[in-house]
Amino acid sequence: MDEFDYRGWARREEAADWDDITSGTKEQRADALLNRAQNIGLYEPHQLERVIGYLGAAVEINREIRRSIELFQCLQMLAEAYTKLNRWDESLEILDDAILVAANDLQDDRMRATALGWRSWVCQSKHDYRAAAKGYENTSEFSRISRPEYAARDMNYSAKSWTMVGEFDHAIAAALKALELARETDRLCDAVDAHNMLTYCYARKNEKQLARKHFDLAKSIFEVGGSGQISSEIGSRAKAWLAVAEGNFVEAERLFVEAIETQRRSRDSEGAANSTFGRAVCAYQVDDYERALELLKSIIDSAEQIRMNADYIEIGKLCEEICEYSGQNWLEALDIWRRIGSTMKANDPFNEDIEFCKMRIVVLEAKLSEDPGRKVELLRELRDEMGDMFFSQFDALSQLGHALISCLKASEAIRLAEEALALPQMREKYAEFDCNWLEIKAKALEALGDYAGAKLAAQAAFDGYFDLDENESAKAMREMVQRLANQAA
Repeated sequence: MDEFDYRGWARREEAADWDDITSGTKEQRADALLNRAQNIGLYEPHQLERVIGYLGAAVEINREIRRSIELFQCLQMLAEAYTKLNRWDESLEILDDAILVAANDLQDDRMRATALGWRSWVCQSKHDYRAAAKGYENTSEFSRISRPEYAARDMNYSAKSWTMVGEFDHAIAAALKALELARETDRLCDAVDAHNMLTYCYARKNEKQLARKHFDLAKSIFEVGGSGQISSEIGSRAKAWLAVAEGNFVEAERLFVEAIETQRRSRDSEGAANSTFGRAVCAYQVDDYERALELLKSIIDSAEQIRMNADYIEIGKLCEEICEYSGQNWLEALDIWRRIGSTMKANDPFNEDIEFCKMRIVVLEAKLSEDPGRKVELLRELRDEMGDMFFSQFDALSQLGHALISCLKASEAIRLAEEALALPQMREKYAEFDCNWLEIKAKALEALGDYAGAKLAAQAAFDGYFDLDENESAKAMREMVQRLANQAA
């Protein structure tokens, strides 16, 4: 049996590299530096700083002598070395450089798509999911031209990234585009991924007929075409959320538990957090409020330990619903929102949802305040920050209106309600809240002694509540109309 002296060979290789690095031409130096980096490799963490040093030097030499292909190769490996150390920002900077080299110097769409896809993965790794989603979408456009077999897959990854920040409409648009691309390239596995993604998104939006349609299509096409990586990550949760949308909460709970076991084994903390949130929704739907709160808190407890994404805004909203319908102390919801805010700031200080979180904290602080003057102070400041979007939060508006009436500022409450009713963009999107605003106006007019005007506003509010089947509110407005009719008489 022949034996090869690997140690001697490695020593000779290293000696030859060093000869080229110290005395060779610039081309030889650049090649020797890259060879040194490749021989050391990217799999030993304690060697990565050496690799980065060699690659950085090779990049500068190749840039100087205008060897674009070699420059792109070195930039790719350098970006990968930084990702191994979780130095995401430096990796993004290097990949941006690689994208420019591919676009301007090489004019190679395939290389550009490769670098763009990698950049999107780095954005996803640093939990910048919106940037990842947009990056994968751009990658798909270039892949469609230069490597069509990857175009649908890239668009599916865009859809997946959108779901990580709860942007289900964007995710649906991306998944539908992925279906088109899968048909163009005869990629059945990518079509299965897209249908599973659409099942998940429509189920989360509670559009159960569309969710069921895409679930059945995914199941049917899978028999012929199999599925890609996204289905293995999202398929079990899609099935569980479909069960939630269809009201089968016992089956949904079972499916979520199964999904969590799989996700724990693969160390998918974010998938497990989403499935745990699904279990909380199931518990809430069967009136097990204590268990639902316990599950929600377990997600926040975990997120405070490690950097991970979760359904933070939906968690906060569900906690508020639990407090409203279970008689829980609203301090529970306020505490959850505060912890969510702190976690989101620590994990992603540029997350757009942080502003929504801050707004809910102020609204709950106002709700818990027993001083109407303090309520007015808090909510006025919030209105100044939010502008017209303040009127989209009907509970904040309702609190401010009633607090103004309590502070003998009924005229201001009337102006507030009329301003809300006069905003066409708000009425188009939040028309179901008109009755809330009319109720404030009716009570303010009553406080000012305008019983006839108050009766008209209360009647309009009653009609709105009645149409929306808000029985308790409808009863209150009907009683108010009758009382005002007697006073006006």
